[in-house]
Amino acid sequence: MDFDYLDKAKAVDYLSRTNGAGIQRAAFLGEMGTFSHKACTQYFGTQVAGVPAPSFKAIFEAVKTGEVDFGVVPVENSLTGSIHENFDFLLEYDLKIIGEIKLRIIHHLIGQPDTQLDGIKRVLSPPLIFQQCRQFLEQHPDW
Repeated sequence: MDFDYLDKAKAVDYLSRTNGAGIQRAAFLGEMGTFSHKACTQYFGTQVAGVPAPSFKAIFEAVKTGEVDFGVVPVENSLTGSIHENFDFLLEYDLKIIGEIKLRIIHHLIGQPDTQLDGIKRVLSPPLIFQQCRQFLEQHPDW
């Protein structure tokens, strides 16, 4: 069945009827508690179980092989633009987008208690987060 123009409820219903009585599963990037996990649970609610994945490629692979029923990946970010890697994977794996969710992302700089901004020497983060926080980080070039 082609899910091109179906909504989430129809897709979940169709898969539940064709995959037996098992609960549907959706892969998302990272661990429980990440923004990707939040997007997964906000989109599917309790209808679908979230499954952590180590990379975007692993998510697409899991959907393609049937290990999971759905994959939750970002395709656009208001701060950094399109996530080209995921558009490439959509084409490579010949998978379809069946829905979307808008999720507000707020990052926090965390450190040891009593740490002051002028005492920070280095900030560690995945590269995408650095891009998303670029304006703030440009105000602190010594980091």
